[in-house]
Amino acid sequence: MQNNETKKAINSQDNGSAMIPSVLSEGKDYGRMRGCGKPILYKAGAEKLLLYLELRIDSLDCVSSVTDIGRNFLDFTYKCLLKDSKGDVAGISEGSSNSFEECYRQNYAVKDVNLLSRAQYREKLRSGE
Repeated sequence: MQNNETKKAINSQDNGSAMIPSVLSEGKDYGRMRGCGKPILYKAGAEKLLLYLELRIDSLDCVSSVTDIGRNFLDFTYKCLLKDSKGDVAGISEGSSNSFEECYRQNYAVKDVNLLSRAQYREKLRSGE
């Protein structure tokens, strides 16, 4: 049986999920990247979601990085700790991204910068789930 706090949290999550599309703007907060099948969240969108959900990043640390110049391979893994407005831990998770992902194979000029950002923001989103 669910207590009142659990019911409130579930209702809040359902309502929040329904309202998130109205908070984000396509092209500014999220969009498509050549080679990626689904939309990606941009930095501006991740920051809006943090504000909307009243979360803050307590820590975002690179826990693993691999650079293999011979294979043209980069891989970054980040760990993120999110806290709510009361200072309680809202989520902890790890997210990674690497240069062999389809969306980076075509775009070598910005691969390393986007790879880092994508790993970091994937982690922020996972932590909030």
